[in-house]
Amino acid sequence: FPVTIASVLTAAVTFGCGTGTPNASQVKVTDVKHSSVKRQSIRNCWLYAIASWAESLHLSSTGEEINMSESYWTWWHFYDQLVGSSRTELSTGETFSRGSRIILAHGYVLEGEFLPEEAEAQMSWSQSAAESLINSELSEGGRLENPSSRTPALVREILDEAFGSNMA
Repeated sequence: FPVTIASVLTAAVTFGCGTGTPNASQVKVTDVKHSSVKRQSIRNCWLYAIASWAESLHLSSTGEEINMSESYWTWWHFYDQLVGSSRTELSTGETFSRGSRIILAHGYVLEGEFLPEEAEAQMSWSQSAAESLINSELSEGGRLENPSSRTPALVREILDEAFGSNMA
């Protein structure tokens, strides 16, 4: 199901090393093909930037536009924040470095594979809904209020409920 980012990077490197391709000093950033513009509904622009970069590498190397799932990576970002933590609210802001670690650990999936109803959506409303639901579960009376109850199985169940996914 998840494809590793290494396959995208390998394709990009292979394309870039072919005969007749311009050398690095001849390529301008504006010459890079880019994927369709998407908008985030929460503060995870760092994941959208990484997805756009990887999608552009794929598009440049294959001529095929794909839609990587930022929601899938957000699911894992939330999972990492919840299991074994005592936090009382999710954080959505991060860095390229954190995003790279998520991708290396979990690969990528296409948005239509993770959330079929958002396959063609410009903005993921499930991310915003998931953030709200999970933060309410972290509040008093919520299933995640007690840090000792945050088992991997319970966190997966709640994340799947929040995103409308089936990772558990």
